[in-house]
Amino acid sequence: MLCSPLGAGLSGFLVTKIKIPPVYIFLFAAILQTVGVALMGTLSIENSGVPQEQYGYQVILGLGIGLTLSLLLVAAPTVIEEKDTAVFVGALTQARILGGSIGLAVCTNILNEKVKSGSALLSSQQLNSLLRSAQLIETLPPRLQTLVRQLYGRGYNEQMQALTAFGGAAVLATLIMWEKKPRRMQ
Repeated sequence: MLCSPLGAGLSGFLVTKIKIPPVYIFLFAAILQTVGVALMGTLSIENSGVPQEQYGYQVILGLGIGLTLSLLLVAAPTVIEEKDTAVFVGALTQARILGGSIGLAVCTNILNEKVKSGSALLSSQQLNSLLRSAQLIETLPPRLQTLVRQLYGRGYNEQMQALTAFGGAAVLATLIMWEKKPRRMQ
């Protein structure tokens, strides 16, 4: 995610200095985000270490997120009047918070259901503790630790699949904004 600030600066430069239409950057960024999160969902759950390819996937995802992070604010003057800026910023902030809350709820539900699917392996007390905190894993017998970690890994991959769908929706939303003669920053 260190590439996110780089993407934020780059998008501002591209639309203000090079005059690339913001919609082009939105589309490219949405595609990067979708590809990045889809790749994150392909990580192996079989090994206990950190897969090295995850760092490359994070670069792709972080750059995509960064490109859109501040671009909406920078590009706003192309579509709204100056007097409406405060309303726009408020609506944007609210939409980001609401979207994050929805994404968090979806991902939490996916992980909880995946952990519950392994309930035959665990006592009800262990399961309830695991649903509150993954720290319980360290107290389980080694064989059970491996199985529970794999459940969490499968849950993570399913979360990334759900987020890939959100990314696909972002690509479609960007395509809806497409114009024959795209607006540029003045």
